[in-house]
Amino acid sequence: MNFHGRGIGTALYKELLSLLRQQNYFRAFAGITLPNEASVALHESLGFKHLGTYGNVGFKLGKWHDVGWWEITLNESMVTPAEPKTYSN
Repeated sequence: MNFHGRGIGTALYKELLSLLRQQNYFRAFAGITLPNEASVALHESLGFKHLGTYGNVGFKLGKWHDVGWWEITLNESMVTPAEPKTYSN
């Protein structure tokens, strides 16, 4: 069964980012093995911004790849990040 393009990744990421915001996390980071247009598009659609790329540092499927790093600020209103809260269900 193919799950690509069904919005599952977006839904999961939105829930994760919401939980991180509730816990007072200030930023989240994503490392993406490149090339991966779908993953880059997903992260950027959620507000992640490209920070930079390390060349040929990830070995995957028998070859070396660049790894890009993206970040998102979770709590724009925080001047100084607060202490993270414990997650409780």
